[in-house]
Amino acid sequence: MISNPPAPCADDDWCDDVPVERMRWFTGRFMTARDLTDEQRYLVGRRWLLNRVLHGEGVVCGLEVRPDERPECAATTVWIEPGIALDCRGRELISRRRQCVTWPGAAEPGCDPPPQEERLLAIRYREQAIDPQYALLDDCAPPGAKQPTRIREEVEWRLATREELWHCWPRERPQTHDDCGDEGGDPCGQGGCIKPDCRCGGWVPLVLLTRHDGGAIHISGPLSGRLPAAGYLTKIARVSWKHGGEIELDQLIEQRGRLEVDFGRPLLAADGDASGINSFTFRVEFGGLDRIMELMPSADDSPALEDGTRAVFTIARELWDPEHRDQRQRLRRGQYRASLRGTYIVVTLLCDFILDCHGNPVDGDHLGGRLPSGNGTPGGVFRSWFAVS
Repeated sequence: MISNPPAPCADDDWCDDVPVERMRWFTGRFMTARDLTDEQRYLVGRRWLLNRVLHGEGVVCGLEVRPDERPECAATTVWIEPGIALDCRGRELISRRRQCVTWPGAAEPGCDPPPQEERLLAIRYREQAIDPQYALLDDCAPPGAKQPTRIREEVEWRLATREELWHCWPRERPQTHDDCGDEGGDPCGQGGCIKPDCRCGGWVPLVLLTRHDGGAIHISGPLSGRLPAAGYLTKIARVSWKHGGEIELDQLIEQRGRLEVDFGRPLLAADGDASGINSFTFRVEFGGLDRIMELMPSADDSPALEDGTRAVFTIARELWDPEHRDQRQRLRRGQYRASLRGTYIVVTLLCDFILDCHGNPVDGDHLGGRLPSGNGTPGGVFRSWFAVS
Protein backbone atom coordinates (compact mmCIF):
# COMPACT_ATOMS: atom_id res chain seq x y z
CA MET A 1 0.00 0.00 0.00
CA ILE A 2 1.17 3.54 -0.75
CA SER A 3 0.56 5.74 2.25
CA ASN A 4 2.74 8.78 1.51
CA PRO A 5 3.42 10.63 -1.76
CA PRO A 6 6.77 9.59 -3.21
CA ALA A 7 9.50 12.10 -3.78
CA PRO A 8 9.79 13.23 -7.41
CA CYS A 9 13.05 11.28 -7.84
CA ALA A 10 11.99 8.26 -5.76
CA ASP A 11 12.18 5.73 -8.59
CA ASP A 12 15.61 6.70 -9.89
CA ASP A 13 18.32 9.25 -9.39
CA TRP A 14 17.46 11.31 -12.42
CA CYS A 15 20.67 13.32 -12.18
CA ASP A 16 22.45 10.15 -13.35
CA ASP A 17 19.65 8.30 -15.13
CA VAL A 18 19.45 10.59 -18.17
CA PRO A 19 21.99 8.98 -20.53
CA VAL A 20 24.68 11.29 -21.85
CA GLU A 21 27.22 8.74 -23.13
CA ARG A 22 26.63 6.53 -26.15
CA MET A 23 28.74 3.63 -27.30
CA ARG A 24 31.42 4.00 -29.98
CA TRP A 25 32.15 0.88 -31.97
CA PHE A 26 35.18 -0.05 -34.06
CA THR A 27 36.55 -3.23 -35.60
CA GLY A 28 38.42 -5.36 -33.10
CA ARG A 29 36.87 -3.71 -30.04
CA PHE A 30 36.45 -6.05 -27.06
CA MET A 31 32.74 -6.20 -26.16
CA THR A 32 31.00 -7.39 -23.00
CA ALA A 33 27.40 -7.71 -21.83
CA ARG A 34 27.83 -4.35 -20.08
CA ASP A 35 28.45 -2.65 -23.44
CA LEU A 36 25.27 -4.05 -24.96
CA THR A 37 23.30 -3.12 -21.84
CA ASP A 38 24.64 0.44 -21.97
CA GLU A 39 23.70 0.65 -25.66
CA GLN A 40 20.10 -0.26 -24.82
CA ARG A 41 20.03 2.05 -21.81
CA TYR A 42 21.10 5.03 -23.90
CA LEU A 43 18.53 4.47 -26.66
CA VAL A 44 15.65 3.63 -24.32
CA GLY A 45 16.49 6.44 -21.88
CA ARG A 46 16.62 9.07 -24.61
CA ARG A 47 13.33 7.84 -26.08
CA TRP A 48 11.61 8.06 -22.70
CA LEU A 49 13.06 11.53 -22.15
CA LEU A 50 11.71 12.78 -25.48
CA ASN A 51 8.32 11.17 -24.83
CA ARG A 52 8.06 13.02 -21.54
CA VAL A 53 9.26 16.49 -22.53
CA LEU A 54 7.62 16.58 -25.99
CA HIS A 55 4.33 14.77 -25.32
CA GLY A 56 3.79 14.72 -21.56
CA GLU A 57 1.88 12.26 -19.39
CA GLY A 58 -1.49 10.76 -20.27
CA VAL A 59 -3.42 8.52 -22.64
CA VAL A 60 -2.34 8.44 -26.28
CA CYS A 61 -5.17 6.29 -27.62
CA GLY A 62 -7.67 3.71 -26.40
CA LEU A 63 -7.73 2.59 -22.73
CA GLU A 64 -11.42 3.47 -22.39
CA VAL A 65 -13.05 1.92 -19.34
CA ARG A 66 -16.37 0.28 -20.15
CA PRO A 67 -18.98 -1.55 -18.04
CA ASP A 68 -19.51 -5.27 -18.42
CA GLU A 69 -22.15 -6.11 -21.05
CA ARG A 70 -23.73 -8.76 -18.82
CA PRO A 71 -26.29 -7.31 -16.37
CA GLU A 72 -25.37 -9.82 -13.67
CA CYS A 73 -21.75 -8.54 -13.74
CA ALA A 74 -22.53 -4.80 -13.72
CA ALA A 75 -21.77 -4.58 -9.98
CA THR A 76 -18.47 -6.44 -10.05
CA THR A 77 -16.69 -6.00 -13.38
CA VAL A 78 -15.45 -3.33 -15.77
CA TRP A 79 -13.15 -3.65 -18.79
CA ILE A 80 -10.10 -1.65 -19.90
CA GLU A 81 -9.91 -1.49 -23.67
CA PRO A 82 -6.53 -1.90 -25.44
CA GLY A 83 -4.52 1.28 -25.84
CA ILE A 84 -1.35 3.24 -25.20
CA ALA A 85 -0.38 5.74 -22.51
CA LEU A 86 2.75 7.57 -21.35
CA ASP A 87 3.64 7.78 -17.67
CA CYS A 88 5.46 10.56 -15.83
CA ARG A 89 8.86 9.18 -16.93
CA GLY A 90 7.86 8.91 -20.59
CA ARG A 91 7.62 5.13 -20.52
CA GLU A 92 5.14 3.58 -22.95
CA LEU A 93 2.29 1.65 -21.37
CA ILE A 94 1.06 -0.59 -24.18
CA SER A 95 -1.95 -2.77 -23.38
CA ARG A 96 -2.59 -5.08 -26.32
CA ARG A 97 -5.70 -6.84 -25.00
CA ARG A 98 -8.85 -6.06 -23.05
CA GLN A 99 -8.26 -6.34 -19.33
CA CYS A 100 -10.94 -7.45 -16.92
CA VAL A 101 -11.09 -5.46 -13.67
CA THR A 102 -12.98 -7.08 -10.79
CA TRP A 103 -14.27 -5.12 -7.81
CA PRO A 104 -12.79 -6.50 -4.57
CA GLY A 105 -15.13 -8.63 -2.46
CA ALA A 106 -16.31 -7.80 1.06
CA ALA A 107 -13.77 -8.08 3.87
CA GLU A 108 -15.83 -10.81 5.53
CA PRO A 109 -18.39 -13.12 3.93
CA GLY A 110 -21.99 -12.20 4.64
CA CYS A 111 -21.30 -8.52 5.30
CA ASP A 112 -23.60 -5.99 3.66
CA PRO A 113 -21.89 -3.64 1.17
CA PRO A 114 -21.25 -0.10 2.42
CA PRO A 115 -23.57 2.72 1.25
CA GLN A 116 -20.89 4.15 -1.02
CA GLU A 117 -17.60 2.78 -2.30
CA GLU A 118 -14.99 4.53 -4.42
CA ARG A 119 -11.95 3.16 -6.20
CA LEU A 120 -9.39 4.85 -8.40
CA LEU A 121 -8.55 2.72 -11.44
CA ALA A 122 -4.96 3.35 -12.51
CA ILE A 123 -2.37 1.58 -14.63
CA ARG A 124 1.42 1.39 -14.35
CA TYR A 125 4.41 0.28 -16.39
CA ARG A 126 6.00 -2.99 -15.28
CA GLU A 127 8.99 -5.03 -16.43
CA GLN A 128 9.23 -8.78 -16.03
CA ALA A 129 12.43 -10.78 -16.51
CA ILE A 130 11.68 -13.92 -18.55
CA ASP A 131 13.29 -16.76 -20.54
CA PRO A 132 16.01 -17.88 -18.10
CA GLN A 133 19.06 -19.64 -19.49
CA TYR A 134 22.29 -20.95 -18.00
CA ALA A 135 24.97 -18.31 -17.61
CA LEU A 136 28.45 -19.51 -18.54
CA LEU A 137 30.22 -16.63 -16.86
CA ASP A 138 28.47 -14.51 -14.23
CA ASP A 139 30.14 -12.75 -11.33
CA CYS A 140 26.79 -12.26 -9.57
CA ALA A 141 25.55 -15.87 -9.59
CA PRO A 142 26.98 -19.25 -8.60
CA PRO A 143 28.18 -21.63 -11.34
CA GLY A 144 25.34 -23.32 -13.19
CA ALA A 145 22.78 -20.66 -12.28
CA LYS A 146 20.29 -19.28 -14.76
CA GLN A 147 19.82 -15.66 -15.78
CA PRO A 148 16.80 -14.17 -17.60
CA THR A 149 17.60 -13.32 -21.19
CA ARG A 150 14.66 -11.01 -21.97
CA ILE A 151 12.72 -8.19 -20.36
CA ARG A 152 8.98 -8.14 -21.06
CA GLU A 153 7.29 -4.74 -20.80
CA GLU A 154 3.77 -5.02 -19.38
CA VAL A 155 0.93 -2.96 -17.97
CA GLU A 156 -0.59 -3.64 -14.56
CA TRP A 157 -3.77 -2.13 -13.16
CA ARG A 158 -4.85 -1.28 -9.65
CA LEU A 159 -8.09 -0.43 -7.87
CA ALA A 160 -6.87 1.92 -5.14
CA THR A 161 -8.66 3.52 -2.22
CA ARG A 162 -8.27 7.19 -1.36
CA GLU A 163 -5.80 6.32 1.42
CA GLU A 164 -3.60 4.26 -0.89
CA LEU A 165 -3.22 6.77 -3.74
CA TRP A 166 -4.51 9.97 -2.19
CA HIS A 167 -1.96 12.09 -4.08
CA CYS A 168 -3.46 10.81 -7.39
CA TRP A 169 -7.09 11.28 -6.36
CA PRO A 170 -9.14 13.79 -8.39
CA ARG A 171 -9.14 17.21 -6.77
CA GLU A 172 -11.74 19.95 -6.90
CA ARG A 173 -8.92 22.36 -7.62
CA PRO A 174 -6.61 21.40 -10.52
CA GLN A 175 -3.10 20.23 -9.68
CA THR A 176 -0.44 22.90 -10.21
CA HIS A 177 3.25 22.36 -10.82
CA ASP A 178 5.32 23.71 -7.95
CA ASP A 179 8.49 24.30 -9.95
CA CYS A 180 8.57 28.08 -10.29
CA GLY A 181 11.43 28.51 -7.81
CA ASP A 182 13.71 25.79 -9.15
CA GLU A 183 15.86 27.94 -11.42
CA GLY A 184 19.47 27.54 -10.41
CA GLY A 185 18.72 25.63 -7.23
CA ASP A 186 17.93 22.14 -8.49
CA PRO A 187 20.94 19.98 -9.42
CA CYS A 188 18.69 17.64 -11.44
CA GLY A 189 17.43 20.40 -13.74
CA GLN A 190 15.25 23.49 -13.90
CA GLY A 191 11.50 23.79 -13.80
CA GLY A 192 10.84 20.05 -13.88
CA CYS A 193 12.40 19.71 -17.33
CA ILE A 194 15.03 17.07 -16.55
CA LYS A 195 13.52 15.71 -13.37
CA PRO A 196 10.06 14.20 -13.88
CA ASP A 197 7.12 15.21 -11.70
CA CYS A 198 5.83 11.80 -10.56
CA ARG A 199 3.19 12.78 -8.04
CA CYS A 200 1.39 9.47 -8.70
CA GLY A 201 4.51 7.36 -8.37
CA GLY A 202 4.33 6.17 -11.98
CA TRP A 203 0.60 5.35 -11.93
CA VAL A 204 -1.59 6.80 -14.71
CA PRO A 205 -5.15 7.37 -13.38
CA LEU A 206 -7.87 6.34 -15.84
CA VAL A 207 -11.25 6.77 -14.13
CA LEU A 208 -12.94 6.93 -10.74
CA LEU A 209 -15.29 4.01 -10.06
CA THR A 210 -18.22 4.47 -7.66
CA ARG A 211 -20.68 1.89 -6.35
CA HIS A 212 -23.73 2.56 -4.15
CA ASP A 213 -25.11 -0.18 -1.90
CA GLY A 214 -23.41 -2.85 -3.97
CA GLY A 215 -25.22 -1.80 -7.14
CA ALA A 216 -23.91 -1.23 -10.64
CA ILE A 217 -20.49 0.39 -10.98
CA HIS A 218 -20.56 4.02 -12.14
CA ILE A 219 -17.62 5.07 -14.33
CA SER A 220 -16.47 8.71 -14.24
CA GLY A 221 -15.07 10.61 -17.17
CA PRO A 222 -11.38 10.22 -18.11
CA LEU A 223 -8.95 11.57 -15.50
CA SER A 224 -5.76 11.68 -17.58
CA GLY A 225 -5.19 14.08 -20.42
CA ARG A 226 -5.29 12.91 -24.02
CA LEU A 227 -2.02 12.94 -25.94
CA PRO A 228 -3.02 12.07 -29.51
CA ALA A 229 -0.26 10.80 -31.76
CA ALA A 230 0.08 12.57 -35.11
CA GLY A 231 -0.84 9.46 -37.09
CA TYR A 232 -3.91 8.88 -34.96
CA LEU A 233 -5.51 12.29 -35.53
CA THR A 234 -8.64 12.74 -37.60
CA LYS A 235 -8.28 14.88 -40.73
CA ILE A 236 -10.51 16.57 -43.26
CA ALA A 237 -10.48 14.22 -46.24
CA ARG A 238 -12.64 15.90 -48.90
CA VAL A 239 -14.61 19.04 -49.72
CA SER A 240 -17.29 19.47 -52.38
CA TRP A 241 -15.50 22.32 -54.16
CA LYS A 242 -12.05 22.94 -55.62
CA HIS A 243 -9.97 25.08 -53.31
CA GLY A 244 -9.15 28.37 -55.03
CA GLY A 245 -11.18 27.36 -58.08
CA GLU A 246 -14.61 28.12 -59.48
CA ILE A 247 -18.06 26.57 -59.25
CA GLU A 248 -20.73 27.39 -61.79
CA LEU A 249 -24.00 28.56 -60.32
CA ASP A 250 -25.81 25.75 -62.15
CA GLN A 251 -23.59 23.22 -60.34
CA LEU A 252 -24.37 24.86 -57.01
CA ILE A 253 -28.06 24.60 -57.86
CA GLU A 254 -27.61 20.89 -58.62
CA GLN A 255 -25.97 20.49 -55.22
CA ARG A 256 -29.03 22.19 -53.67
CA GLY A 257 -26.74 24.82 -52.16
CA ARG A 258 -24.87 22.22 -50.09
CA LEU A 259 -21.23 22.73 -49.10
CA GLU A 260 -19.94 19.38 -47.85
CA VAL A 261 -16.87 18.55 -45.76
CA ASP A 262 -15.94 14.88 -45.20
CA PHE A 263 -13.86 13.75 -42.21
CA GLY A 264 -11.63 10.70 -41.96
CA ARG A 265 -13.28 9.45 -38.75
CA PRO A 266 -16.73 9.85 -37.15
CA LEU A 267 -17.18 13.00 -35.07
CA LEU A 268 -18.81 13.52 -31.72
CA ALA A 269 -22.24 15.12 -31.86
CA ALA A 270 -22.42 18.83 -31.10
CA ASP A 271 -22.43 19.81 -27.44
CA GLY A 272 -24.75 22.75 -27.87
CA ASP A 273 -22.71 25.71 -29.08
CA ALA A 274 -19.59 24.64 -27.15
CA SER A 275 -18.17 22.06 -29.56
CA GLY A 276 -19.00 19.98 -32.62
CA ILE A 277 -20.47 21.13 -35.91
CA ASN A 278 -22.44 24.32 -35.24
CA SER A 279 -22.78 27.87 -36.51
CA PHE A 280 -19.69 28.97 -34.59
CA THR A 281 -17.33 26.23 -35.75
CA PHE A 282 -18.55 25.98 -39.39
CA ARG A 283 -18.65 29.52 -40.79
CA VAL A 284 -19.27 30.55 -44.39
CA GLU A 285 -18.78 34.10 -45.72
CA PHE A 286 -19.43 35.56 -49.15
CA GLY A 287 -18.82 38.79 -51.01
CA GLY A 288 -17.12 40.34 -53.99
CA LEU A 289 -14.07 42.39 -54.74
CA ASP A 290 -16.13 45.56 -54.37
CA ARG A 291 -17.64 44.81 -50.95
CA ILE A 292 -16.61 43.42 -47.59
CA MET A 293 -17.28 39.78 -46.74
CA GLU A 294 -20.41 38.97 -44.76
CA LEU A 295 -21.87 35.86 -43.17
CA MET A 296 -23.71 33.58 -45.57
CA PRO A 297 -27.42 33.05 -44.73
CA SER A 298 -28.17 29.36 -44.27
CA ALA A 299 -31.09 26.98 -44.00
CA ASP A 300 -32.72 26.59 -40.61
CA ASP A 301 -31.09 23.19 -39.95
CA SER A 302 -27.63 24.23 -41.13
CA PRO A 303 -24.83 23.51 -40.49
CA ALA A 304 -25.41 19.85 -39.65
CA LEU A 305 -23.52 16.58 -39.23
CA GLU A 306 -24.67 13.72 -41.45
CA ASP A 307 -23.74 10.05 -40.96
CA GLY A 308 -21.21 11.11 -38.35
CA THR A 309 -18.52 11.91 -40.92
CA ARG A 310 -19.95 14.67 -43.16
CA ALA A 311 -20.53 18.29 -42.17
CA VAL A 312 -22.98 20.13 -44.42
CA PHE A 313 -23.63 23.85 -44.74
CA THR A 314 -26.77 24.54 -46.81
CA ILE A 315 -26.90 28.01 -48.32
CA ALA A 316 -30.24 29.79 -47.91
CA ARG A 317 -32.41 28.85 -50.86
CA GLU A 318 -33.27 32.38 -51.96
CA LEU A 319 -29.58 32.94 -52.80
CA TRP A 320 -29.20 30.09 -55.29
CA ASP A 321 -32.74 29.16 -56.42
CA PRO A 322 -34.30 31.76 -58.77
CA GLU A 323 -37.80 30.44 -58.07
CA HIS A 324 -37.52 31.23 -54.36
CA ARG A 325 -35.54 34.45 -54.54
CA ASP A 326 -37.17 37.53 -53.10
CA GLN A 327 -36.06 40.35 -55.38
CA ARG A 328 -37.13 42.89 -52.76
CA GLN A 329 -34.57 41.51 -50.30
CA ARG A 330 -31.77 44.00 -49.81
CA LEU A 331 -28.36 43.72 -48.29
CA ARG A 332 -27.16 45.89 -45.44
CA ARG A 333 -25.68 48.35 -47.90
CA GLY A 334 -28.98 48.60 -49.77
CA GLN A 335 -27.85 46.69 -52.87
CA TYR A 336 -29.90 44.08 -54.65
CA ARG A 337 -28.40 40.62 -55.07
CA ALA A 338 -29.90 38.68 -57.94
CA SER A 339 -27.79 35.54 -57.31
CA LEU A 340 -24.45 34.30 -56.03
CA ARG A 341 -22.89 34.60 -59.47
CA GLY A 342 -19.70 36.63 -59.37
CA THR A 343 -19.17 36.29 -55.64
CA TYR A 344 -16.42 34.62 -53.60
CA ILE A 345 -17.24 32.12 -50.85
CA VAL A 346 -14.88 31.51 -47.93
CA VAL A 347 -15.36 28.46 -45.69
CA THR A 348 -13.79 28.35 -42.22
CA LEU A 349 -13.84 25.47 -39.71
CA LEU A 350 -12.52 26.00 -36.18
CA CYS A 351 -11.17 22.49 -35.61
CA ASP A 352 -10.04 23.18 -32.03
CA PHE A 353 -13.70 22.64 -31.11
CA ILE A 354 -14.59 19.85 -33.57
CA LEU A 355 -13.93 16.56 -31.77
CA ASP A 356 -13.71 13.09 -33.27
CA CYS A 357 -15.18 9.95 -31.74
CA HIS A 358 -12.15 9.62 -29.44
CA GLY A 359 -12.53 13.15 -28.11
CA ASN A 360 -9.49 14.47 -30.01
CA PRO A 361 -9.72 17.78 -31.90
CA VAL A 362 -9.58 17.35 -35.68
CA ASP A 363 -6.18 18.08 -37.23
CA GLY A 364 -7.59 20.70 -39.55
CA ASP A 365 -4.80 23.00 -40.78
CA HIS A 366 -5.22 23.35 -44.55
CA LEU A 367 -1.51 23.59 -45.37
CA GLY A 368 -0.85 24.50 -48.99
CA GLY A 369 -4.49 23.79 -49.85
CA ARG A 370 -3.76 20.04 -49.76
CA LEU A 371 -6.05 17.28 -48.51
CA PRO A 372 -6.16 15.42 -46.24
CA SER A 373 -5.60 18.34 -43.91
CA GLY A 374 -3.29 18.50 -40.93
CA ASN A 375 0.13 19.41 -39.58
CA GLY A 376 0.43 16.59 -37.03
CA THR A 377 -1.07 18.47 -34.08
CA PRO A 378 -4.69 18.46 -32.84
CA GLY A 379 -6.90 21.40 -33.74
CA GLY A 380 -6.17 24.30 -36.02
CA VAL A 381 -8.15 26.36 -38.53
CA PHE A 382 -9.32 24.98 -41.87
CA ARG A 383 -9.89 27.74 -44.42
CA SER A 384 -10.79 27.38 -48.09
CA TRP A 385 -12.38 29.55 -50.76
CA PHE A 386 -13.78 29.47 -54.29
CA ALA A 387 -15.58 31.70 -56.77
CA VAL A 388 -19.10 31.30 -58.18
CA SER A 389 -19.21 31.86 -61.93
